[in-house]
Amino acid sequence: MATIGMTSNLLYAFFGGSIGDRLRASPRLRRYQRYGTGTVYLGLGVTAALVNPASSERGWSRPGRDAASHHDPAPEVAAEIK
Repeated sequence: MATIGMTSNLLYAFFGGSIGDRLRASPRLRRYQRYGTGTVYLGLGVTAALVNPASSERGWSRPGRDAASHHDPAPEVAAEIK
C-alpha cells in the first residue's frame, strides 16, 4: 500500500512540475489562468452569499446550535396521531 502511495505522489510531482513549467513559459496560458481563477473565486463568493444556512435540511451542525437546543417535533407528532 505504501508503494502505491509513493508511486502516485511521484507521478503527481513529476507531471505537476512539467505542467507548471509550461504555464510559466506561456503568457497566454498565464492570462487565462488568472481569469479562470478569478471566475472561480467570484462564483464561490456568489454561492456563499446566496446560500441560506437556516433553510438547509442536510442536518449539518451550525455554530450556536447544539443537540440540546434542537427542537424535536417527533413527540408532538406522535401525540397527534393517537
